[in-house]
Amino acid sequence: MYQIELTHPGLNKYRLIKGQDPEVVQQKAAAQQAAWAEMWARKCAVEDRRANQEHNAGQAEERTTEALADLESIRNTLKKTLSVNGTRPANPIFNPAPNLVMMPPC
Repeated sequence: MYQIELTHPGLNKYRLIKGQDPEVVQQKAAAQQAAWAEMWARKCAVEDRRANQEHNAGQAEERTTEALADLESIRNTLKKTLSVNGTRPANPIFNPAPNLVMMPPC
């Protein structure tokens, strides 16, 4: 009787394959190793996707924080400008001239 012990530490798997013919035992062992290799590849792909999503979420949070800080800075600049002048800046687009007819945008 022939036998082969197979282990896969990453998947924490163990198998003992026995048989009367050494070629059959080798073929079964090769088939089992191929199946475990495929399972390991899928597991690694899932782990990589998860790590990538976590990384992207961290980057998105950083960019959001920076954008909010920039927005607050812009708001403070506008508040300071209004408090210094006491009035709002003139809008160059709006001119209340009586002979000017405003056309609606296309």
